[in-house]
Amino acid sequence: MSDEWENKYSLVSGELKAIADYTGLSIREVTDLPISLFLLFKKDSWIANNLKSQQGRDFLKDLYRLQQTEADVDAIRDFNQKRGG
Repeated sequence: MSDEWENKYSLVSGELKAIADYTGLSIREVTDLPISLFLLFKKDSWIANNLKSQQGRDFLKDLYRLQQTEADVDAIRDFNQKRGG
């Protein structure tokens, strides 16, 4: 949920700027990219920006953890042993 003022002053070209900064291309060149390259650079620039801070790295680590579909059997065993179960 965001404050009312945040809706009024939201970035429209923020992703284009992030891609341009990441690739070294101009915003005009970014808009002329084939969609496959645009989406690749969008993802890569997003990851690169998150890797710049500890908070971003923690976020990516949490995101990775939440995407896992296999049970972490070792962690479950450790948890149960600590619980006395």
